[in-house]
Amino acid sequence: MQKESDDSIVYVPTMHREFFPEGFSGCVKPLWPGLSSRYWGQRNPDAWHKISLPYTPTEAAACLAELTQLDEAGIAALSDTVASSRSTAQKVSQERDDLKCFAKTGECREAGKDTVSTEDMRRWAQRFLLLGWLQEERVLEMEQLSARYRAGAEKLAAHLGTRDTEREPADEDAEMLSGLLGMMRDLVPEDPATLLPSWCFILDLLAVLLPEGTIACTADQRMAKAFAEAGICQESLSPALLARLPEGWHAPEGYAVTYGEEPMWKLIGKKAPQSDRPWLDRRQLVILCTADDVLERA
Repeated sequence: MQKESDDSIVYVPTMHREFFPEGFSGCVKPLWPGLSSRYWGQRNPDAWHKISLPYTPTEAAACLAELTQLDEAGIAALSDTVASSRSTAQKVSQERDDLKCFAKTGECREAGKDTVSTEDMRRWAQRFLLLGWLQEERVLEMEQLSARYRAGAEKLAAHLGTRDTEREPADEDAEMLSGLLGMMRDLVPEDPATLLPSWCFILDLLAVLLPEGTIACTADQRMAKAFAEAGICQESLSPALLARLPEGWHAPEGYAVTYGEEPMWKLIGKKAPQSDRPWLDRRQLVILCTADDVLERA
């Protein structure tokens, strides 16, 4: 079991640093989903916020490997597997349906409608957290592919546009160039956040997994917009709160900093407590960092 992080603030809802802005103090760290150390890559192992999770690092890595192979065909084939009992088959099929839905849309059906043990719920939550990690990795890979494609298309455009300086590019050249540059825009949105898992669902998982008293921080524009519309997490940082933060804490330059402490069900946009999801009753302190340009557009 990995040692829990001390004196750090967990960044939500993404687990890769590439998805949050530079300039946070070192005490703001994304959550580590419990994988083994080989997944750290070139980063310092202290770069993540670590908590106690139900799977061992070896089990988590095996789970991630299974999820990586769980494509459309694999899910369809697995869902036809004969189970020893109807109830088991239904649970397995439902989990795979949930994984399929999450992989496609970043969303999932509401959990907890059936009575399950706390440990089973924590395992369920970590499993989906690992799928969220995998989804983020695929978005990063897609961004890298998009950057290479765009660079290649722009080089080709420059070559075709200057190969004959005596004339303007022909209409068919212009049409081809437009198609080349537009193709990747169609495949990869300008805002990669649209391909990330639902932030509401990730917070739902964190309500199960995070220890009580954990301070969360975000600069996610999706969350900033939703919180502004709901009128939550809009209070200025008080001296009492600042005293609770790790020494040296600071937000990136160009961000307005507010906070709020609300039940999880309210943070994810529910209008009332969820009787079948009692873990959402926990109150969560969230520090919200909103970029100045987002405030200007609001």
